[in-house]
Amino acid sequence: MRRGTVLVLGVTLLASLVAPGRAVMCESFTNALDCEGKVTSSGVCQFNKEGKCVVGTRIEDNVVGITAFPEEKPTDVDAKPMPMPIGEPMPMPIGEKPVDVDAKPMPMPIGEKPVDVDAKPMPMPIGEKPVDVDLKPMPMPIGEKPVYEKPMPGDEKPMVDRPEYEMNYPTAGGKVPVATKAFFADEKRDLKMMIRAFKILVKSQKCDPESDFTNCTVPTKDESKREPVRDSGRRIDGPVDSEFPRLPAFNTTFVVGDCQREDAFTREQKEGLEKQGFTKCILVALKDADNERSTFRFPVAGTKNFPDEYMLQAANIIAELLDQNQDGVADNREIAKSLDLADGGPILQGGGDRDEEMKGDDLYQHGFRYGYSAQTWTTKLSGHGKRARSVLVEEAFHMLTVHGYGWAYPEMFGSRDFISSVMCREMAKQSCVTWMHPENKCPDGFPAETATPPPLTGSCADADCDCVEWYHQIAMMLVGQETGWHSMSSYDIDTIKPKLGKEFLDMFEDKKYSQISKPLVFSYQPLS
Repeated sequence: MRRGTVLVLGVTLLASLVAPGRAVMCESFTNALDCEGKVTSSGVCQFNKEGKCVVGTRIEDNVVGITAFPEEKPTDVDAKPMPMPIGEPMPMPIGEKPVDVDAKPMPMPIGEKPVDVDAKPMPMPIGEKPVDVDLKPMPMPIGEKPVYEKPMPGDEKPMVDRPEYEMNYPTAGGKVPVATKAFFADEKRDLKMMIRAFKILVKSQKCDPESDFTNCTVPTKDESKREPVRDSGRRIDGPVDSEFPRLPAFNTTFVVGDCQREDAFTREQKEGLEKQGFTKCILVALKDADNERSTFRFPVAGTKNFPDEYMLQAANIIAELLDQNQDGVADNREIAKSLDLADGGPILQGGGDRDEEMKGDDLYQHGFRYGYSAQTWTTKLSGHGKRARSVLVEEAFHMLTVHGYGWAYPEMFGSRDFISSVMCREMAKQSCVTWMHPENKCPDGFPAETATPPPLTGSCADADCDCVEWYHQIAMMLVGQETGWHSMSSYDIDTIKPKLGKEFLDMFEDKKYSQISKPLVFSYQPLS
């Protein structure tokens, strides 16, 4: 039977089921909802534009009266199928292709496995949930931050190739991966250095150190350009595209050289400097008062991105602290000997940024006693050269305090604990009264009426940090030298000095120990 016949029979059957005993006409429906699509004896109803329910005119809506297609002939339901001619194939439906039942399967591509269409999925392990591979990560809840997770040991990559931490966002299940609790020793050291640098330079972003933190302004781009260093009529220009702030002009007799050509370095030291990326060096040389043929040398190193003038200024500061009358001879033989390169003394190193400079922390493994970071990279955004110079003074002074004064006179300047030296005993008396390092916390607030015996709580609580930091501040204030930052209860030395003990003041003023006695001039031009 063809489609027309089927439709006619279907509609006729439906019409016979509608309200038996009474003929239903499309005109009997008054609204579109009742009219549209209703089947009556006369056809399928539809609602026309005039708002009347009439018999539909569309062929798919009204099939009444269509009995058969014109070419259709009666079908003999009892007819037998015609026999298939022997040897002849059945005709192929239009658009289909014959199937070769004898065809062999195509070979499987190398590396692929056949797919078992009848295979059943493996049962899910107890406690696990199916993974939706198309699932997108949930958005970060407002106010939350991504969790930072350390890579597993062995997976670490160089800092220059990757971010410090990999970021892990909340998963689809809403759970946040827990950050590893293990801190490597170098991370703790890095964090300590960063906090210290921030505290030291908290006021350096907009203020000049000699302005008493008043009339602070943001330097313009032109104001932050390089200023040439004058060296006996010789001009030394730093890189014009350097982000380091310009330094105030100064004079020097030192020269920046190639580390690998310095004969004073041992082979081990040269290899260490090259390995850690320090290519430029200065050797501050001072004569030995007891032996004119002997010379003490104190190294300053820099990466290729560390400005030459910063190295020259650092060399001047070291020389001026050890040779205050600028006669080319070390003021104190014992202190100079403790710092001498020949005895494996420390080295002051600078880099173009934090990562470069931190590599110098490992120089102690290559023949140097200790690698002191210049930390001037922390001032790159401040735009103030005087601030950067103050940071150089502080780090150089720390190096001399620990490895010079402390090694030569441990009972006076030692920093192993808070009781063995005059310096640290005095610092303990001032703890939380006139002094508190920004990284530490005084239990009764600061300033307090009475001292809190150290160590305090904080990341600079040990004597080799807290005591050394205090000595730099008080020594600079006693001679009128501006510091890069303040952490005293008063900036007025006339207020603090009366609170210092006699033992400490006598030691500081004793010429035997050759302590700083006047403000630095930052230029070094020895008379001899």
